[in-house]
Amino acid sequence: MVDKTNYLISWFLLSILLTASWLSPAWCQGRQVPVLPLPAPVSNPLASPPHEKTSNSWLVIAIHPREGKLKPPGELMLSDPRGWKIGKDPLLRKVYQEIPQASYEFEGIDDDITGEPGPQSGTIYILNPLDGPYTLWVFGLETGMYLLEIRESVSDSKFISSPQTILQGDVHCYLISYSSKGAGIEVTPTQPAPQNRP
Repeated sequence: MVDKTNYLISWFLLSILLTASWLSPAWCQGRQVPVLPLPAPVSNPLASPPHEKTSNSWLVIAIHPREGKLKPPGELMLSDPRGWKIGKDPLLRKVYQEIPQASYEFEGIDDDITGEPGPQSGTIYILNPLDGPYTLWVFGLETGMYLLEIRESVSDSKFISSPQTILQGDVHCYLISYSSKGAGIEVTPTQPAPQNRP
């Protein structure tokens, strides 16, 4: 029994020594040791920077066409309290995607029966928006009428404009005050649109 125990202890110590020598840098000298590359970090577009709150509140700004039209006559661009932007400025031919956790897209619903395309709305979504003033520009791509809709989730407040007429090449400007403390949103149209766009 003692010999068997000594044999097991010796075998155990020998396996430790062999493992240690195999892993030692001296053993690796002159040999090709495969190094596996680390996977690239995956960025999550909905992950907040560490300094920002994550309350899952949201702010939605949409431009809708008037009845009988498939697309609104304008594009949207928004700047947040930091001056970061999202949207399209057709005058400068720039597309902005600077605001974290935000998107700008055109979306619509096709007719279920005929398959005909339905009206599309240009919509800006912002998750966990910052408190403070926002500036919204509507750029006239063609002469027509639009409705502006702005909603937020904290106090469930909503703003819907009366039908607005915009001419091709015109710029309409709105100042939006947002608060996550339950005060909702305040929207103030500003005309003429400021020339010093962000």
